[in-house]
Amino acid sequence: SRFEPPARPTIDQVAVEETGGLGSSGLAQVSHPRFGGVADLIGGDGWIQVGWNEATDDQTDPSELEYLVFVTPHGQAHDLSQPTASIMGTDKIRLEGLSNGETVDVLVLARDLDMEVSPQQASWPVTPHPIRYVRAGASQAGADGLTPQSAFPTMGQAIATSISLGGVNIHIAEGLYPENLFLLPGMMVFGGFESTFTPELRDPVGQPTQFGILFPTDLVNIRPGDLMSGIDGLILGGNGVAESCVYAEDCFCRVTRCQLSGAITQGMDLRSDYLEGNTIEAFVADCVISNCNGEGLRIVGIPKIRIDDSVIQNNLNEGIESQWIYSGFGEESDVHISRCRIINNGDEGIDLDVSSINSDLPGVDLFSTTRIKIRNCQITGNYLEGIVVDLDSSPIDGIDIRVRIDDSQISDNGLAGIFLDGDAPAAFRINRNQISANGNSGVV
Repeated sequence: SRFEPPARPTIDQVAVEETGGLGSSGLAQVSHPRFGGVADLIGGDGWIQVGWNEATDDQTDPSELEYLVFVTPHGQAHDLSQPTASIMGTDKIRLEGLSNGETVDVLVLARDLDMEVSPQQASWPVTPHPIRYVRAGASQAGADGLTPQSAFPTMGQAIATSISLGGVNIHIAEGLYPENLFLLPGMMVFGGFESTFTPELRDPVGQPTQFGILFPTDLVNIRPGDLMSGIDGLILGGNGVAESCVYAEDCFCRVTRCQLSGAITQGMDLRSDYLEGNTIEAFVADCVISNCNGEGLRIVGIPKIRIDDSVIQNNLNEGIESQWIYSGFGEESDVHISRCRIINNGDEGIDLDVSSINSDLPGVDLFSTTRIKIRNCQITGNYLEGIVVDLDSSPIDGIDIRVRIDDSQISDNGLAGIFLDGDAPAAFRINRNQISANGNSGVV
């Protein structure tokens, strides 16, 4: 008789019991405001503008919720008892009087009438710098980029004339820009403005700023340096020509509110020269990375990387891959993936390989640590495993390795839900996850 394949497995939702608890649906009994934190952050000349999506609360009307804004020098802990500003009845705030060239981290919390505060989400970095304006189709006559009326017509002009500034925030109006971007340290690009460049009217979704490939290289290349560089609110189309949509090396970069697609290798390639002890620090949030012929996002080197609230889907290879996460030179390698949807990729959803550095350079064997955190993610429909963590260091390397996978849905992947391959001592924590309907074991 004709072979009939078995029915595709289904995923059942386990109801939250009345006694509370997280449960597989994630609908815990909570009384604090439900709030996603920072959703938009623009840098200007001595000012920043912070935006968020309205919080909700079971007891307090949205109009009565208070938003607490914290601005702290980059890398320092926030003092949650001393907000920089508080405001009600709006979804954005502009803060003036900041020092140009000094990067700050911005956190926003919501507080209800019972004085309960929302859980802390990711802080976003921003650096005030002088502004240069770019508008597609602007006249070359009198274009100096200093005002919206004298905006440059191309990004190339804005970058070339801003090198001497030591840092610049480039504001770009909606439109199509057939250019490759080569960003030096301190150059941050914000898209989604309309022709008057009013910050309150910026809308990267409704007023798209699109970059298409001009040369068959990386569409955006972020060069080495300590000053933060990056892009926000851009649509990058690799069109099957670009090597990668974003390539960043030995730098501190931010990629937020962007759409990346169509690269012939990675959507985003983050790497450092680990043999020299260099690091790659990156903040990636609210991005969509899709339809690339290789990985969605690749990590190579000694990383300090946060990936938050992003969608990585339909890429031909892994959603997120590391080849490799290296540890050495006394550095802490840190990869933190939170609130992401990693779905329908052609290999593993997340594949993180960890290794020591094989080198004779002085300091390479200093005590080092590796931290991997995967939290509040949906990892489903990937062709192979949902998550793979492969430790390729050895016990004699003496690396302190800790891995946490918490509060995530890992389901309907082709092989195991989670595959752990440990060749060296490490601490693993797998807690409060829904792992179901995968093609092989839940955890191997």
